[in-house]
Amino acid sequence: MKSIASKNHHRRGEDSALNRRRPKAAYLGGEGEFLLSGEIHYFRTPPSTWERHLDALGECGCTAVSTYIPWAWHQPRPDRPPDFDGLADPARNIRRFLSLAIERGLRLILKPGPYVMAELAGEGIPGWLSRGHEGELARDSAGELWGRSYFSLASDYFRSAAAEWLQKVAAEVLVPLVRGRRRSLVGIQLCNEIGIFAWLRGEGDYSAPALAAWHDFLRRRFGSIENFRKTISLNAGSFDEVPAPSGPCRDRTAYRLYVIWHEFVRWLYGDYTNFVAGCLEQAGIREVPFIVNIGGWVQGRAYDVLVNASFHATSLENLGGLVLGIDHIPEAVGSLNLPDGYAATAVVAALQSDGLPVFSSEMQCGSREHGVVTYGKELALFYRQAVMSGLSGMNFYMFSQGRNHRGQGSDGRTFYWYTAVDSRARPAEMFSHCRGLGEWLRYNAGPLAGTERPVDFAVAYYLPHHAVEFVRPRLSRREALDACAVGITDPTLFRDEFLFDCVLRVATQSNFLWSFVRLDPHYPQKLSGEKMVVLPGYDTMDAAAQCLLLEFVRSGGRLLVLGWLPRWDLLLRPCTVLAEGLGIRVGEQRGPDRVRSAGISDLPVTMSRPLAVSGRCRVTATGRGGDVVGIQKQCGRGRVGVLSCMFRYVSDDHAALVRQHIAGLLPQRPPVAVAGDLQADFRCSPDASYLLVGNVHREPRSARIRVRISDRPRKYVDLGEIELEGSGGRILPIALRLTDELRLVYATAELVRVDATRDRVVMVFRGSWPSPLVFSVESRRVPRAEAHGQPVPLERAGTRWILRLPATEEDTAVTVWLAPRRRLTGSAGARGKQAVWRRKTGAGRRTSSSGQRTSPWGGGSVDARLPE
Repeated sequence: MKSIASKNHHRRGEDSALNRRRPKAAYLGGEGEFLLSGEIHYFRTPPSTWERHLDALGECGCTAVSTYIPWAWHQPRPDRPPDFDGLADPARNIRRFLSLAIERGLRLILKPGPYVMAELAGEGIPGWLSRGHEGELARDSAGELWGRSYFSLASDYFRSAAAEWLQKVAAEVLVPLVRGRRRSLVGIQLCNEIGIFAWLRGEGDYSAPALAAWHDFLRRRFGSIENFRKTISLNAGSFDEVPAPSGPCRDRTAYRLYVIWHEFVRWLYGDYTNFVAGCLEQAGIREVPFIVNIGGWVQGRAYDVLVNASFHATSLENLGGLVLGIDHIPEAVGSLNLPDGYAATAVVAALQSDGLPVFSSEMQCGSREHGVVTYGKELALFYRQAVMSGLSGMNFYMFSQGRNHRGQGSDGRTFYWYTAVDSRARPAEMFSHCRGLGEWLRYNAGPLAGTERPVDFAVAYYLPHHAVEFVRPRLSRREALDACAVGITDPTLFRDEFLFDCVLRVATQSNFLWSFVRLDPHYPQKLSGEKMVVLPGYDTMDAAAQCLLLEFVRSGGRLLVLGWLPRWDLLLRPCTVLAEGLGIRVGEQRGPDRVRSAGISDLPVTMSRPLAVSGRCRVTATGRGGDVVGIQKQCGRGRVGVLSCMFRYVSDDHAALVRQHIAGLLPQRPPVAVAGDLQADFRCSPDASYLLVGNVHREPRSARIRVRISDRPRKYVDLGEIELEGSGGRILPIALRLTDELRLVYATAELVRVDATRDRVVMVFRGSWPSPLVFSVESRRVPRAEAHGQPVPLERAGTRWILRLPATEEDTAVTVWLAPRRRLTGSAGARGKQAVWRRKTGAGRRTSSSGQRTSPWGGGSVDARLPE
């Protein structure tokens, strides 16, 4: 292999490439467009079927196609150049596949690796690459290889080889797609799930290249060995003598070393991401958004998405404009993982730069395992939850099933089951659900893009609390942290049982609208934009972050601490800045306690810490013996609440305790009120709002829903009782401006098509079963309506008019006509002259730049016919 070692961009830790500011892309597609994409692996589908796969994608409303470009597939031998033209096998002709996609108007999201995984043998890395280079492969703490395809990310040999591959694929495949006025390439993914191998194993890389990088990192981090010894309490004559932590963590010195080890791997991931981006930029890719995807879903739970997201803290600092892509794999959707999708989407929005698109690189559409069956209705509900929680694009993974060539797949011949189409492009059960979402987005993506989610509060995401993959590994059975011996709370109890399964689940099922906000002294503006913050409190937090929270409260913010006020900094040195600033002294931790609060008595909690408060406060909860464990008090211009206990959510009283403390600090009433068993989410703008109603239960459920649409009189809309089938969900239009004189106040079914002129609007609603279709319009002109070719009565309520139709599973087209305007006063001759003047000048009509009349719905030209 030709060496490129003389080029600096592949070398580990090359500072010259850091902090590059790339152009920000507010949208991966066009402005106001929701980028709906589907994953099709050309290397797993017969070339004769490529056109049918792409046509099926377009039929579902997708505007882009996504695929990996596996290194091993295109360069199976080191003595031959990569084959992108199908010279040896037509299925390698990626140029033809991409040309077919472009001919159909599809944009492209390409993933050239070097790692692609995707259940390919060798993770997509050529088998010949490691021959004779075993010293460059990643190893465990015992010195054993992870495998023959797992290179150390710190290896200069691997980076040299990867740089050569990336330059070739960029020059021959990627760069031609960004030349000229029409650029088809809208996103490039850098490698695949960077950091996932170490996370899966539950320990870091102990190879020679990785340990050399570790020692370099320590020199940068501490400057001198004396400073290191003082901070960590570990004797070492030089940085080269400092061991990488491994094995059980049973004392504070080991814990401190693991904290630094977690910092190091995040630095290494950032350095590696920077290297991959640099290779592509040197090859001429400069205007295309770069994407780094994040895994972490395990058996339908997203606990570790928050961990995997933290891998990219340095990457985000190095590469301005980097898009974090979420791999959403919920498997089953129900009350158990109700908050997980919201949490995974929210953490990405909190971490990446403001204004960047929130994108799902892999939105589950089928199952990797034949025995893990997915259901279309459940995934369709999850898609709607994801759209409403803030996504601006998603990629169906997998849209098409694949069939591996001999020896290609790591799990057998078939890749993915229960997809939208099979490997021969024949539609399956999932197809209709993908098409249904695409139809809805086609007519709603424009108005939706201008909406915002009026959150009730933000939950603080403090990245160091989630840097725990080596002391609390998710999938490895090796012994790790002894929390009692170290003297801290078990991170699993904190994150899994308390944060996810208690705080976030109660908040979501109570229909509070919440998001994450990044708690980081380097980004103080993120916190200052919030009105109320909920802090999941843990034992540790650095002094600067504590000061940031204290300043937030003193400046008028509202802070609710659920759990512990921090006692130490990240290296377990005493640090109680926040507690002291709030005038609170925290007592020693108790084991099981019994809590009393308003309407709640004798409630078991796992542990508590009593509070002693200086100054006036309101006691909100007490423990055994009357000790105070919950308070609320004024602090500067703001207000703070603390509930100093942790527990699993088992009883309805546990939910009530969390709900009461959240509601007691809210600055205003939530915008959505739900009386019943449905879940709701809301997005709003002056011209369009949307309400999600979902049923995460597997049996029919109903609820009465009210929505606040403005601060003016008649600010609430009562939708009445809505019933949904099991695992059903719909996104309802609220306060939607159809024309200058007609507004859709609400509807109880999804609106999928609109055709508007000045005096007539045709609306097509999706089937409302099992609830009747009820909608209300508002106009100062008297409307009349027709459905199924028959007139239907409208009930008048002031300037609002309500129509009711029976429940149906079929789409319903409703036409609304507005009565003619009142005749002009004056003589008939004057009226005639004014009418002629209007016809000649077009006065009173909205026009586009081309002179066509336009509709406020999407800004397009008016078509008096109902779209086919």
